[in-house]
Amino acid sequence: VLCSAVSSHMIAALAKSEGVHWEETLTGFKWLCTRSVALREEGYEVLVAYEEAIGFCVGGLVNDKDGVSAGAVFAEMAGYLRRTHNGRTVVGHLNELYARLGQFTQNNGYVICRNPKTTAAIFGRLRAGAYDKGGAVNGSAIVWVRDLTTGVDTDAADGKATLPLSSSSHMISYRLENGATFTLRGSGTEPKIKWYAEMVGTDRAATVTALQGLVDVVLEDMLQPKLNGLEMRK
Repeated sequence: VLCSAVSSHMIAALAKSEGVHWEETLTGFKWLCTRSVALREEGYEVLVAYEEAIGFCVGGLVNDKDGVSAGAVFAEMAGYLRRTHNGRTVVGHLNELYARLGQFTQNNGYVICRNPKTTAAIFGRLRAGAYDKGGAVNGSAIVWVRDLTTGVDTDAADGKATLPLSSSSHMISYRLENGATFTLRGSGTEPKIKWYAEMVGTDRAATVTALQGLVDVVLEDMLQPKLNGLEMRK
């Protein structure tokens, strides 16, 4: 199974629990499906590839984002759950997965930044040292940084990212000591700086609240919307 680097890693937790191989790629189905082809050539059966913005590639019939085949499989799953699990609903099944894997919660969005130089300055400040590994966000230490613009990955043995780099765009991911992860990324097609944040907890309401608190700090302290003239999404 595959997902993009900004998608929920609940699929990674599910894969680990089932003994299934998982990988992540850059954003976009050209990356997901290219890797799917390569994995099939290596002898893997690729069950699903998905991206955060509601994109799914199920199986190998259509090697691209395809809601028609995904919808058919979803309907088949709903019927299977109802027949074989005492009338279980899809929502009921999702809640069972949350109970088993943890309450995975996402908070994604964007701000408008109309000046590319401002975007570059914002990411330049993030790379200037305060938000390196060992720094802190919202009171939690930064334990991992991956910068797919400069090629840094603090988890790698050689300190270098394995995913492809793009020197013409900005994308930095962080993991905190409390387990929260978030990515800041400049859009390649729109005047936006996007954020993708995720946290796992045992209580959903508490996790949603904690994640919102983290996002508020990321926006205010890291992106500095008032200082940089950013337009908040309405």
